[in-house]
Amino acid sequence: MNLEPFFTMHALVEELRRQCVIDYWEQRQSDDPLGQFGPRQLNQLIVIMNHQPCALQDVMHHTGLSAPAASAAVDKLVRAGIVHRELNPENRRSIRLTVDPEIRKSLDEIDRNFRSRVEQLFQAATPAELAAIETVGTFLSTLRRPKGHKSC
Repeated sequence: MNLEPFFTMHALVEELRRQCVIDYWEQRQSDDPLGQFGPRQLNQLIVIMNHQPCALQDVMHHTGLSAPAASAAVDKLVRAGIVHRELNPENRRSIRLTVDPEIRKSLDEIDRNFRSRVEQLFQAATPAELAAIETVGTFLSTLRRPKGHKSC
């Protein structure tokens, strides 16, 4: 089974997403609360937004950061007022992280830009290619990991 096309596609999509974050940052450095953060921190913020409410463990898992590095990154985002910590009502020893609603609007803009760029790329695709992409997307969205399975 040759999975290289899938890995190539994943790398290209991830690079496009990163470029959207960098472009947003470069355009907004002086007039946006997110401008004080670099692309790496914006990516960490996107992880929190996409998994909120989430725990520090989630940030570590999805960014690959160590516990001290993830904690320091989250502390900086909390001090800036763009991430909030709240007690988990189901487990009082657990803290949940959420993105400030105003900041979420900026992150949604990055997502809209990313989606627009993907749509532009796919305009050149044939109906058969689009159907193949849709089939792969449907397959991937139905995958369920066995209990206890850790992803990368």
